[in-house]
Amino acid sequence: MSTNICNLVDYDLDNVNVVCNVAEGFENELILINRADIDWSSVSYDTDYPSVVNGFALKDGKKGAFVFQLKNAFNGTQTSLAEGDFRSFVSNTVAFNIWSSDPLSAKQLQAILNGNFVAITRQRYKGASAEALVDGGAEYRIYGLENGLECSAMDNDPYSDSVGNAWNINLVESKSSMPMYFLIAKNNDTYSASATATLYESLADRD
Repeated sequence: MSTNICNLVDYDLDNVNVVCNVAEGFENELILINRADIDWSSVSYDTDYPSVVNGFALKDGKKGAFVFQLKNAFNGTQTSLAEGDFRSFVSNTVAFNIWSSDPLSAKQLQAILNGNFVAITRQRYKGASAEALVDGGAEYRIYGLENGLECSAMDNDPYSDSVGNAWNINLVESKSSMPMYFLIAKNNDTYSASATATLYESLADRD
């Protein structure tokens, strides 16, 4: 008996519903993590929702870094289709500014220049339990989980009318198989917005 190759992959599609109150954009912070600092043995996924990361930890002693923004935070961050001959993927771009031009920012820029990163953003759209497993389950969106984000643009115009003497940074991930990933943690085997927020805060220091 022959088998259709499409039957080897679960492409089940639920009804597509319209949600009219999806807030645009991001909160004014994200956590940027060196991909090599992730404890990959801790990373786990929901059985029914493979876009949901329900386990995530860093190696001992490792921390990510907060990236803070001003108005229109992370404007330019986007996901787009990347068509292949036999399979399609998505490309992810995370865009932000470094708001200074001094020795400290030079050190930060040098680290970004050749790094490979995962970014955890906070969407303004939080999601309700009906479509996000728990109220607030859409807040923490992950970029770069599969292949990492690498620097594709690093620009500074000291006379810029829009950002002044700041730096424009673009980080890009190529060939991700999942259009979106979300961080949603559990408390006693139950998805919990508070547990997710606690996990998020544990990944970087605000000081």
